[in-house]
Amino acid sequence: MSGPLKGLSGQMQSLRTTGLALSAGGAAVTGTLFAMTKAAAKVGSDLSDMADRTGVSVEALSELQWAAGQTGTDLNGVETALKRLSRNAYDAQRGLVTSQEAFQRLGISAVDANGQLRPTEVLFNEAGAALAKMENETERSALALTLMGRSGTARDMLHFEIRYNGKPVDPLLYLPKK
Repeated sequence: MSGPLKGLSGQMQSLRTTGLALSAGGAAVTGTLFAMTKAAAKVGSDLSDMADRTGVSVEALSELQWAAGQTGTDLNGVETALKRLSRNAYDAQRGLVTSQEAFQRLGISAVDANGQLRPTEVLFNEAGAALAKMENETERSALALTLMGRSGTARDMLHFEIRYNGKPVDPLLYLPKK
């Protein structure tokens, strides 16, 4: 080949090389985007599953996940706290004195005007706000532990209750005085 055809052949080879490089780069970008999309979908699916387990919206869980990361904890600990809070709200609704008193000390109600349990997400936000306002650190910690447990523990807690004529009563009335 000579003259203009030789120059055209060289340009075609150069275009081919450039096209192959762009294709390889595009495949790498596409692969990375696919992996990122897959990871985001998994996180979304995990949050959706957790929302089903806790009764808290995916949006709120996403915010809590970010906040948990900022404080050095993880969302599993938050889930444990939400479940414990939900259980305590149910216990308060059934008349369990210790749960009722814990909510009362914070100035919040576990039930609405119709006696129905209030949403866990609402209770969590109200409990957090009420705890933040408490000046006595010991009382704040005790109430947080009572209502939400220790973040990150997955063990069941033993709960003690005294009932008289089928109604819960204050156990301190029946324990020996010091």
